[in-house]
Amino acid sequence: KDTAYSCIVTLPEHIGTHVDAPIHTVEGGAMLEGVDIRRLIGDAVVFDLDRGGAHYGYTAADLEQADPGLEPGDIALLYSGFQDSRPDERMRQTFLTAGAAQWLVDRGAAAVGVEPCTPDPLYAGMYELGWTEKETPNPPAWPAHNILLGSGVYIIEGLTNLERLRGRRVRFAALP
Repeated sequence: KDTAYSCIVTLPEHIGTHVDAPIHTVEGGAMLEGVDIRRLIGDAVVFDLDRGGAHYGYTAADLEQADPGLEPGDIALLYSGFQDSRPDERMRQTFLTAGAAQWLVDRGAAAVGVEPCTPDPLYAGMYELGWTEKETPNPPAWPAHNILLGSGVYIIEGLTNLERLRGRRVRFAALP
C-alpha cells in the first residue's frame, strides 16, 4: 500500500559513542532531553594519557600533570590508547579514580569524554564489587559516574580516533 519501504532499528542506548545523562546513575537526575547541550559544544583539551594498553586508574595527579592544562568550561577528552577486547579475553581498561573525577569537577570541566564504554572500572564493578546490585556490598557504586553526573559534568563514552588529537586543544561537539 505504501510508496516506500521502511524498517525499524532498535539498539541499546549504551552502544557506540554516546552521552550519559544524569539519570543514568543519579536518582532524579535529568533525562537526555533535559541535558544542557551547551556543555557538550566548545573548547576541549585532549589529554594524552596512554599507558600502553595497561589496566590503569587515572589519579588527580595524572590529570594535573597532563598537557595542555584544563581551563574552566573546557570539555576534557581522555586519550588512553584503549583497544576493545575480544569476546574471549578480559577487558583491560583505563578509568577515573574518584579523586580524578573530583579533580575534573573542581577544575570546572563541562563534560568528560573517554574511549572505553565507561569512566569506571567496568569488569571490577560488575564482577568483583557487585555494583550492579541495588544494595551493593561495596558502595559507592560507579563512583566516577556519580561524582561527574551528580555535579553536572556530562560523560561521553566510546570515543574513537583521539590519537589524532592527543595533546591538543580543539573545538568539540557531542550532540546526543
